[in-house]
Amino acid sequence: MGLLDQFVLTGSVIKDWRAHIRKLLAGLSRRVGIRFLFSFFPVEGESPVCEVFWQEEPTEKERHQVESMIRAALGGREHFVKHADAPISQEVENAGKGGLTEKRKKVEILARTLAIHEPPVTGMAGIGIDESEGLDPVRRQVFEGILSSLLNLLGSVRAISSYTEKLEYYAARDPLTNLYNQRIFWDLLNYEVGRSERHSQSFVLMVIDLDDFKRINDSFGHKTGDICLVQVSELFRQIVRREDILFRYGGDEFCVILPETGIEQGWSTATRIIENVGKVSVQSDGGTDTIPLFVSIGVAAWPQHARDARELFLMADNMMYKAKRAGKNQCALPADSDLASTFRHEGDIYLMLRKAVSEERFVPFFQPIKEASSGEVFANEVLVRLPRVDHPHEIMPAFEFIEVMERTGLVIPMDALVRKKAFEAHARSRSSVPLFLNLSPSAFLRREGLEQLRATVGESGISPSMIVFEITERETVGSMDELVKFMTEMRNAGARFAIDDFGSGFASFDYLRELPVSFVKIGGEIVRNLAIHDHVDRLIVESLVKISRRQGIQVIAETIETEAVLAEVRKQGVSLVQGYFIGRPSPTLP
Repeated sequence: MGLLDQFVLTGSVIKDWRAHIRKLLAGLSRRVGIRFLFSFFPVEGESPVCEVFWQEEPTEKERHQVESMIRAALGGREHFVKHADAPISQEVENAGKGGLTEKRKKVEILARTLAIHEPPVTGMAGIGIDESEGLDPVRRQVFEGILSSLLNLLGSVRAISSYTEKLEYYAARDPLTNLYNQRIFWDLLNYEVGRSERHSQSFVLMVIDLDDFKRINDSFGHKTGDICLVQVSELFRQIVRREDILFRYGGDEFCVILPETGIEQGWSTATRIIENVGKVSVQSDGGTDTIPLFVSIGVAAWPQHARDARELFLMADNMMYKAKRAGKNQCALPADSDLASTFRHEGDIYLMLRKAVSEERFVPFFQPIKEASSGEVFANEVLVRLPRVDHPHEIMPAFEFIEVMERTGLVIPMDALVRKKAFEAHARSRSSVPLFLNLSPSAFLRREGLEQLRATVGESGISPSMIVFEITERETVGSMDELVKFMTEMRNAGARFAIDDFGSGFASFDYLRELPVSFVKIGGEIVRNLAIHDHVDRLIVESLVKISRRQGIQVIAETIETEAVLAEVRKQGVSLVQGYFIGRPSPTLP
């Protein structure tokens, strides 16, 4: 890599900029005699530190001299005066080499500052040279060019880091209530099941729903509804323990995980919430009406009421609806009859799905992904559907059965069947655009899933270059080694990969940096809220587009359901779009 190439921002530079600076300094030292580089980019909420990188060992005199000069540089600039006494760390790449010589009488610093409005980034970077070598106009121009490039490199790293920190925060948080959101609810619930199992402990899950919330929204407006949600969220925080975990699951529904808790303590917390919410009232947006608030709560305990995370949520959710049916403003616990009916219903669903797999009744539907600018079809995503036995013209959407399929392992033969039918349809239609295929996490957890996938692709005759595999990062954390191995194999054959449901887990940007993906899909409330000019969701989309563009990754906005949302994603620079407004899923390729 040439010296100029080292000033180009890449994913590896962002991941470990300090290592890159050391490498850059080595080249600058050899070619133009630069002795050290320094960087100072304070981050809000963190203690600021100025970092100095020496190529060779300085003397103590040089260390003190450089520290004094950096403090003078900070104190002499308006934005940095308050940081003049910030700690200064000095790191040496080649310890034991160098030191003061007759030639090196004094070190001179050249420094520049950077200020970016959005995202807000201020910083200073500098280089150190030997004053004894002098600075003729040509030499000064060279150093000034190096300094400008260094400042731009470090500023870009800080700006992108600022974007990613905000994105990762809001990927896990509901921007209205600041509670954790549904995207990580399942991660934490599954984690708590595993932790409690290892330590032979119980824990409780509560599902809370605000009673008559639709009526509040319809009668007083969404602004008043938002005020209600914020107030009950604050009340929940005051009542639960520090170790309990609160979520806004969606709409007017909340969840609470209570670790190391028995059913009696869970019931006590639920009744305390009911009593305290009943004392709360909210003024309508216009201030003319007082609105009383009430909640219904379902309570379930692991392992008493469920075998895994999904069953526990199903039980607590059913109990919440049981409380509503009993008159609202109360909480409900599972009785033996509730346990029997819930699991019997799921057993019936499993038998129905197993029969549907053996009879090959699952079918692919195709939803177009289009160019945002021209409206041309770029690709088609393969979705799985199941015609109902009693009404063949009625189609059962995937969300009604996919969780049972995943948990029971039926998803592997179902995926193989749907892929085979999709490849056959692609060949019949002579389509010239690729297919996006969802990869089930079970494929990575069960080796036979990957083997079936390889076999289906090989037997179909379809070119791997016409396939884009979608992975949901929230669901593949536990099988990363298998995932990387499979991605490498298929990319070498010409296939591409997309991260679906971006932001749904803890490591979104680690995956974006590490995995060789070509596309990132973002959707749900984040995209829908663009039409109502939600500043947080706008920031998420804008930042993701900027970061992805630098990485050579295309962003796909899903759930485009109105013209207003389409206009907004175009404005944000999103290149590809998908959703009911763009094109509905169809049993035939468009």
